[in-house]
Amino acid sequence: MTPSNSTIESLANETLSEIFMLTLPSVPSYPSTFFPGPSFLDPSPTQAPLLLCQVSSRWRVLAILDSRLWRGLDVTSVRSPHLVELWLERSCGRALALRTACENRKNTCLPIHRHLSLLLPHLSQCHHLTIKDMFHPPSDSPPPMPELQSLVIRHSNDLKYDGQSLHWFSSLASQAPRLTKLIWTGPPPSSFPWAQLTHLGLSLNPYRPNPPGVYSFKAFEPVLAAIQNVEFLSMDIRVDRFHLFASPESQHTLLNVTTFSVNCNTFPMAFLTLPNLRHLILGILLMSQAIPRVSDFLQRSQCAVTTLELREGGLPDSQITASIWICPQISPSLSRLVIPSQYLNEFFLWAERNGPGTLPAKLVLLRDVDRCFRIDDIDGVAERECSGILAALIRTHLPQLMSLYLDDNCPLEEELESAIVGRDANQFRLWRSVSLRREYQAWWKSSEGIEFRAARSTGIVSAILPFDIDWIQIQEPLKLWNRFAKDDSRIETADGI
Repeated sequence: MTPSNSTIESLANETLSEIFMLTLPSVPSYPSTFFPGPSFLDPSPTQAPLLLCQVSSRWRVLAILDSRLWRGLDVTSVRSPHLVELWLERSCGRALALRTACENRKNTCLPIHRHLSLLLPHLSQCHHLTIKDMFHPPSDSPPPMPELQSLVIRHSNDLKYDGQSLHWFSSLASQAPRLTKLIWTGPPPSSFPWAQLTHLGLSLNPYRPNPPGVYSFKAFEPVLAAIQNVEFLSMDIRVDRFHLFASPESQHTLLNVTTFSVNCNTFPMAFLTLPNLRHLILGILLMSQAIPRVSDFLQRSQCAVTTLELREGGLPDSQITASIWICPQISPSLSRLVIPSQYLNEFFLWAERNGPGTLPAKLVLLRDVDRCFRIDDIDGVAERECSGILAALIRTHLPQLMSLYLDDNCPLEEELESAIVGRDANQFRLWRSVSLRREYQAWWKSSEGIEFRAARSTGIVSAILPFDIDWIQIQEPLKLWNRFAKDDSRIETADGI
């Protein structure tokens, strides 16, 4: 059957165009916590949208007329200039998001230089541009970029930066009057239109140990003084030799910052004051001085944080975890909390240590075994007793909490579900992974789950401890192995308790 006599050919153009959108390859975009970014597509003749143009003349016309199909181009691994030229021709001068890289590994070409004659004339139509590892810029000066709104410069080795590359990027940005969003990896250039930015991500990512003097934060002083219009600020400082950082000469108050993300080194918190901060994101923090810096930063800023996100693996100690999200600078105003299940479980552990008898014995026995029970109804506990008690405990420390998201590093396409937990004034909405919940429900009904329930009913800790849920495996949902292994080696230790 050919397209001319098929059922799909009888569809209206609008319907066919929507079907075309569904045929695009699925590719990840930038995290929405910083700024929503475009999706980039390889110009492959075996994938949409180029493949759509080969079916029939009608399909080709419809595909070319639909600007949504051509708005994101990735030339990072493209070896054929013809495919790049074909894509750019069919974009018809429309707004374009472009991603490229300069890699010099074995058997890998240098796409941005190889396709430079094709790309440069089209940079002026870019509304987004991502460039990775361009340590040696082209000899041609960047053209004016009147449409550029967001720019991402990433490097795998900051130490390869030179003055020529910094000048090229500075020249590019100076010709982009609409540029408001920037992600920059490496030492920041002094000459840059910092004042027009509203979203700024700064990252230091050295490939090898840092030689003394390379990363002095004095280089950031002019930048911090100039970014008074920034609303979303992210700092990812992956430098592990703290003594290399010179103390800042002065404190910097940024009045417009409402979202602040910190990853690895908390040193930036030592010289920033953000009085209007509402959304705080803490990544995997190096523990040296992390908690005192966070606490001092919040106390100095006197901000009312309403959203807090804690990333998996960043705060491995229950005492530290609790000290962050129940600190007096956060807990009174916090309405939205995003944490891994591990952290919620550690909060319950912290509550048990600081208030013996806070939780019923049945829940205490469960805490170390079923990490995903959290605040759901549990078989063997009176209806809604678990949800009511645990929700009330959480709301005692977070009186304004409205939403709790349990982020367990599931895939982006993972299905989430929500439910109202707690009673009366202690109610809030819980979001969680559907697949993890189903896995635990299946385990409760399995032979080992039934054995566990029988052991739990005895109320004896030594009968419970042999059951151990492998958290590493539970984080990989939909696999076909048993995640809930019974560890007999713990029985001897348990009997001695």
